[in-house]
Amino acid sequence: MHRSCQGTGSDGNRVQPLYVVEQGRPDRYASVLPVLRNELATVDDTFALSAAETGGALRVWWVFDPATCEPDVTRVANPGPTNPGPTTPGPTTPGPTTPGPTDPGPTAPVPTIPGPATPGPGRPTVTVAGPATLRPWLPARLTAAPSGAGTVTVTWSVAPAACAIGSTTAATLVIQCPSGRSGRTTPTATFTRLDGLAATATATATATIALTGPRATLTSSLAVATGSPRPGQPTTLTAVVRYGTIPVRASVSIWSSTDAKRWSRVGAVSDTSATGRLSVQVRPARPTSYRLRVVAPPGTGWAVAAAPAVRVTATRWPVRLTAGWAPGQVSGRLRDAATGRQIAAAPVRLQQRVPGASTWRTLHIVRTSRSGGVQALVRTAPRTPYRWMFVGSSTRAPRTSGTVSIGP
Repeated sequence: MHRSCQGTGSDGNRVQPLYVVEQGRPDRYASVLPVLRNELATVDDTFALSAAETGGALRVWWVFDPATCEPDVTRVANPGPTNPGPTTPGPTTPGPTTPGPTDPGPTAPVPTIPGPATPGPGRPTVTVAGPATLRPWLPARLTAAPSGAGTVTVTWSVAPAACAIGSTTAATLVIQCPSGRSGRTTPTATFTRLDGLAATATATATATIALTGPRATLTSSLAVATGSPRPGQPTTLTAVVRYGTIPVRASVSIWSSTDAKRWSRVGAVSDTSATGRLSVQVRPARPTSYRLRVVAPPGTGWAVAAAPAVRVTATRWPVRLTAGWAPGQVSGRLRDAATGRQIAAAPVRLQQRVPGASTWRTLHIVRTSRSGGVQALVRTAPRTPYRWMFVGSSTRAPRTSGTVSIGP
């Protein structure tokens, strides 16, 4: 509601606009009244917009006509200076025909011409429709409507500003306050009526919405884009928080564990978007479990149902291991299966199986060279098979080579 329309129009301490004309001078009250009211509206809006910048609300309490809510501009006739000259003005005496009183005017001016029954031209009014209360973190839609016809532009300002979602220059505004916001939010709609390219009048309305609501339960979930990425390769976790089917702009954190006992937070506590979602990229080096926590401080009215943890099984990079032989020695080479690049400084075991045995016995553990090659000297044993075995690492999968036999 426009501040000047509060009360009866004459109660309390108010500002009385005056149109003062000296007796005997041209009286242009009727023609300039719309201009004066437009200037009063500009003064009023200047106070309102300045206060809104710091989250406040302030307007000028004009004396107004309760039938129209228009400021009452009182016409006052000023008798002018006392002139003892002739009743008919002389050539050098421009004073009034009747000497004016020595009293400059009444202490409580009474209007001689009542204001118009309808608002002056170009002066819009505005109303804002929306909820009086809003549960924290949920969206709400507000609609502002101006009076009268003509070209009108609208601009919204919201305190706090983070509660505004989407366009602030349309008649409809969507608000959804992020986590950490409680108490209230105050959206303000300012309409400006345009005459050609120039603004002729403005009107402002402010709504106060309490961020409160009875206790209710949120649902949350956590999903992974790729459940088996390569070690150190990125995959995306997506958190979703809802109240029924309504997305919630909540405060969440994601935690990780490799043993399901000790948990550590991944990154900082963050807010979900207006869609109720938050995506986080992770690079697990080994099988890792992740879970979601929704932070609901006291006073928000929310209870949170725990979301089940998700497990990301990091699939280790595959390798290729070959074996060869020469008199008195067994050789081999370890390479990346996908790229063919050699793998250096990797421990590889040379194993032997004695004829007639069912198990393999490790003879040597040798590290691969820069070229991924490895070799070991062995005693020639007839019909004895040998092989290389790579037990794997945190990022590479285990691999066993084919067998080679030395001797007749």
